[in-house]
Amino acid sequence: MLKDELVSHLASRGYTPDSLGSILSKESGVIYFLLWNLSGQLVGFQQYIPNAPKSGNHPKDCRYYTYTTKVDSKSIPAIWGLHTYSLSTKRIFIVEGVFDAVKLHNIGECAIALLGNAGSKSVKQWLSLIRAEKISILDSDQSSNALKRLSNRWYVTPSPYKDLGEMPQNKVDAFIKEIGVKKLE
Repeated sequence: MLKDELVSHLASRGYTPDSLGSILSKESGVIYFLLWNLSGQLVGFQQYIPNAPKSGNHPKDCRYYTYTTKVDSKSIPAIWGLHTYSLSTKRIFIVEGVFDAVKLHNIGECAIALLGNAGSKSVKQWLSLIRAEKISILDSDQSSNALKRLSNRWYVTPSPYKDLGEMPQNKVDAFIKEIGVKKLE
């Protein structure tokens, strides 16, 4: 995929590559979403190649490939979207994937993508320490049920969409209003 095509594709998913938290490789047409640990250290990346298959024999050649540093052969929990969180944050949305969080960032909300870390003890502990209201938006399949236990309230992405990343931005805006989330002042 050429760089211009990739930029256009990312825009169709609501993401601007100039945003914080990513590196666009001009040579390969791949975007790398930078992943941070809960202490604010860069600990990995998620590679996204839109036209690649979802699965295959070589993980690095698949649509999504996630790398995180390891300590004592265990991966460190890594999260995308921490650049939208601060100690003064009043609420934080918790979602599964980067493009889900992007849709919430586009309307000015703090959102983090857990990328499969919902069951991690350290993520649970960190979330229990923050004062912000926690709202989980689950995918419409069973895989995101673990997010329920991490939040004060939770909602499921409405049909016919699998997740917020699939929804057009105007539908995400309407959904967030519909569930009663008001703009913070």
